[in-house]
Amino acid sequence: MKNLMEQRICSGIATGINTARMLLEGRTVQEESDEQNIELKVESPDEIAVLERMIARLERIEEDPKLQAVLHYLEKEQWLKHGVIIFSQYYDTAKWVADSLAARYPDQPVGLYAGAGRSRLYQKGDSVNIEHETLKRMVA
Repeated sequence: MKNLMEQRICSGIATGINTARMLLEGRTVQEESDEQNIELKVESPDEIAVLERMIARLERIEEDPKLQAVLHYLEKEQWLKHGVIIFSQYYDTAKWVADSLAARYPDQPVGLYAGAGRSRLYQKGDSVNIEHETLKRMVA
């Protein structure tokens, strides 16, 4: 569980919080690695206490470092003019970053590149399903 939470928190603060909340709700979290599939579920009061403390600490973080890095490149390095596609190992992270960018830049299209039919295009306050290849062509 420690490794899973470290990976998810490093991916994004929101992803770490979402994962911890899922575990506290009694849901099983599945993690695929190169070697195996792992299913995690909270099994002890100690794990519950650790997850509750973790959520409390993560919620006190005011700015997600990953989002700040993305904003740096978009604004300071002027990459925004080239278009935006968001993708990540974890869907939670990519969706949270895409939602944040769509809110910050309502006049810019923002693409969320995700598997299982969850790719989205955000534009002018709306978001619609879109195919991977269409997103790639738009940014290319």
